[in-house]
Amino acid sequence: LGQDSLRFQALQPIAMPHPPSLCLCVAVVLASLSVVQSCFTDASLTGGGGAFKTADPCQCDPTSAPFYRCNPHRPPAGQAQRDPLSTTIILPSDASAAGPGGVATGLPAGGQSFTLRGRDLADRLTQPGVPFSPNAGSLFLAAAGATECPAMNTATGLVPVNVNANGESLTFTLSQGDGWTTAARTVETSPRLLCYAYANAPADQALWTGFRVAVAWNCDNSLATSNQNCNQFNPQTGLLSNLLTTEQQSAWANRTVCCKGSGGLQVGVCVNPRTHTCCGGIPVQPNLGKCCNAVHEWVQYPEEPCWCTRAGSVATPPDCPSAEPNCCLPTKYPEFNYSTSAVGQCYNASLHRCCNTGQRYDPGTDQCCSINGLQTLNFPCPCGADTDCRGGQTVPNPLDPAQNQTLDHQCCKQTEPTPYETEYCSIYANYPSGTGDYRAQRCLGHCFDPSYQICCNGVTCIRSYEKCCNATCCNTMIGTCHENARHPGSPANMFNWVGLNDTFVQCTTIEQINPIKAFWIFILPTGLLLATLLGLALALVFANKASTRMFTPIDKAWIAVAVLVIIFALPHFFSPEYKYGLLVVIAALFSILSASIRSKTMNVVTIAVIGLVLLYLFDPFTGNSIASMVTGRLAGGEPSPDRNGLLESTRSMVWRNAHEGSIRSCTQFYEYFNHDPKLMDYERWDNDAVNTFGYCSRAWAFALLMFTAALFILMGLLFVLALLDLMRFRQPGPHDPYSGFEPIELEVQPTQPEDAIIVE
Repeated sequence: LGQDSLRFQALQPIAMPHPPSLCLCVAVVLASLSVVQSCFTDASLTGGGGAFKTADPCQCDPTSAPFYRCNPHRPPAGQAQRDPLSTTIILPSDASAAGPGGVATGLPAGGQSFTLRGRDLADRLTQPGVPFSPNAGSLFLAAAGATECPAMNTATGLVPVNVNANGESLTFTLSQGDGWTTAARTVETSPRLLCYAYANAPADQALWTGFRVAVAWNCDNSLATSNQNCNQFNPQTGLLSNLLTTEQQSAWANRTVCCKGSGGLQVGVCVNPRTHTCCGGIPVQPNLGKCCNAVHEWVQYPEEPCWCTRAGSVATPPDCPSAEPNCCLPTKYPEFNYSTSAVGQCYNASLHRCCNTGQRYDPGTDQCCSINGLQTLNFPCPCGADTDCRGGQTVPNPLDPAQNQTLDHQCCKQTEPTPYETEYCSIYANYPSGTGDYRAQRCLGHCFDPSYQICCNGVTCIRSYEKCCNATCCNTMIGTCHENARHPGSPANMFNWVGLNDTFVQCTTIEQINPIKAFWIFILPTGLLLATLLGLALALVFANKASTRMFTPIDKAWIAVAVLVIIFALPHFFSPEYKYGLLVVIAALFSILSASIRSKTMNVVTIAVIGLVLLYLFDPFTGNSIASMVTGRLAGGEPSPDRNGLLESTRSMVWRNAHEGSIRSCTQFYEYFNHDPKLMDYERWDNDAVNTFGYCSRAWAFALLMFTAALFILMGLLFVLALLDLMRFRQPGPHDPYSGFEPIELEVQPTQPEDAIIVE
């Protein structure tokens, strides 16, 4: 067991590159085959008092049956399968010390009988085309450190094997004379492969049985005074002394603990307690391995799950260690006799869950799908119906039957139009392993959680902030659904008449109205409109009630023109030029109030207001950056030539296209009223030169231009009427007391003062 490592250097995976197969280890990964490894499937070794070893099982051969008798959950060849120590047969060395009474502790003088048992070995003991022949065959050991069985004609130490008629067992007898347990092999650093040459096989072919063989100095620390006690072993004397270096002798002297199993040959192995622990009769280095079952001497890598063969009960507990007390056995296919032939994985229910394929998994990263077994949580399970979304989890906790279940999940499938693909969504699509890549499944749907997701015609969307636009998830914060015709798909394909004017619900972020846009498009114009009408109504009521005198023709004309000004100003509330309309309305209301009050001061203020509004409308100081009253500025701060007053701003909306000038400012101002090209059929129906609508359309801009022209005329007339109305406040001269414009009032005094009448 050379050096100080009693691992036989077997904790590293031993690759088996392409030996002839007793059973094909096939793993389909994205439609490609893995490398092939051979083994005796589910074979066990008995001898010296019972079964004490089980061969390294391989993956199932899809061409042979029954599938369930193979363990389909092993990784491809070349990767770590069961820990090699679990499949290593430890034989007693010829150099072992004699036991009490001088009885040898090596192989018996007459040899030790062994039986290799397995299921359907007859199908695996011969190559295709070679008839099965019982009572024939040979066993031998591969060379030290070899990773595959050599040609039989180069092997030494051949041991005859008797195969029974059914091909279910191989019986052989091993003695010291066969050369398998020499002192030299006791100090080898790794176990040797146990190989089999079948009857009528070519001389250059041999198969690996799935077992490895190591030789150890047989110890027994229960005998305190015996030479078998590890404390009594002296590596500087005896047969091993000449085979060990001085450094190795020092290391062997510190092996004071005897690892001795309770089954089979019960061969003990001395170990250093500082570096190793015991798993029955197997030494384990804690940083590189763990003990899964001390009775069966099953050892596994720390990161790999221990394997088990029964779920267990109070009378017959599972094969699993206390840290992983539950056994996850396959239950997916009812036709398999899982109760007697299954191989599963041990797991801790607080850390892992059990999939019905016999694999444990971390529920934080993986999920067990009904159709294809284990897969990542990053992608949904494939499905054909809601029942496929219940998952293939088995429930480890009887107190919580719904633990890690997906009973409320549903299947999301495309319903319109009906898919052309033929669906085959069944658990038997991945038969017999039960596991397959989710991308290779012939399922037309995928599972989703309705608690936070919705199904949009085969696409899963987030319920809280998305809505369905046919098969598109539309973010409600930045998009909305519109029903529009779609273009034929290829640019300028005007001759494709298929689907002309067929409408589809599509998601658009360009023609979407959010609360901010709704304020500028609907709320603000409507508020200004209502406020203007209310102000006009109050002003007219005030004009009717405020004066006890008759209105002059100038006053009547002034009020009438002011009302018309307000009417023609209202449409401007529904454009980026709403400020012009608001100021015009203010000037008109001042005019109505001034005509009603007949105050010289109020008249002067009204003239000033109308004058300022006229300057703002015309903007006569366009070229001056300081005096200009333009509302829009360029990047450098200079006035925009497209925004020089109301007339120029409105005119630019008519004569500029959608990519320049004020029409661009209109769509930028509202962040709306641009057609979404995805919703337009520019090839066959829609005019590609008309890409705006609503407040920014050319029709509305032209109407505003007409209203603006009328508004300019009326505002000029309003200013003139204000000046004429001011003239009535001229004072009469000293020589002509009647030269003033103030009306003459005649007062008639009746007998009763309350009946007095003032006549102008």
